Amino acid sequence: MWHRFLLCGVVAPIPLTAAWIAGGLVQERYSLRREDVSALAAETADHPWIVIVGLAVSGLLTVAFAAGLWRRQGWRLGPALLGFVGLGMVGLAALRNDCSSLTEACRARVEAGEVSWHHLAHDALSVPVIGAAVLAPAVFALSPRGGLRSRRARAASLATAAALAVLFSLGGTEAIAGWEGALQRAGISLAFLWLALLAAQAARMRLAGFEPAALRSGGARSIP
Repeated sequence: MWHRFLLCGVVAPIPLTAAWIAGGLVQERYSLRREDVSALAAETADHPWIVIVGLAVSGLLTVAFAAGLWRRQGWRLGPALLGFVGLGMVGLAALRNDCSSLTEACRARVEAGEVSWHHLAHDALSVPVIGAAVLAPAVFALSPRGGLRSRRARAASLATAAALAVLFSLGGTEAIAGWEGALQRAGISLAFLWLALLAAQAARMRLAGFEPAALRSGGARSIP
């Protein structure tokens, strides 16, 4: 049964990616380049349910993949980071922004203290979730239990972590004014691509009959 959970990582990018594309197309006066994905699920959005559902479903699929990976590899740190990201996505879907945070009107509301607790909670939660998403590729690359069997795969995973750090930092600090939304989407897409490739490799190795020594010896749950 657990090997089926590995496939969840392959399809996890689809719901949220489809949601922010569809949500952006139907949202009036919205800039994909300037505004972030959370704005499409905000209380001021025209059709917030699209991104709310996409974010939650992608999050749950990521959690399922993390559980399958932990069971298969008997390793906790990497899957735990992925599980935290997935649960964080579900939390972000539930804790909606009041308005589009990158618009002047919404910024004025924040500065005046006229936003709800869940708006502030959404913004606060996004920080560790993004941090875990940036850290995960590096952890999988550097750990011998990460399942990346080739030097090229490990190097690509490290490069992904570095690129994510740059993209999310530039978008989060508004270093390139007017491009915050595009930078965030580039980061999300790259993180999802890495996740899908990791999941495809794990599922392929499972189908080929490869199992870590920890699993063969029955010690999967005892390894930190």
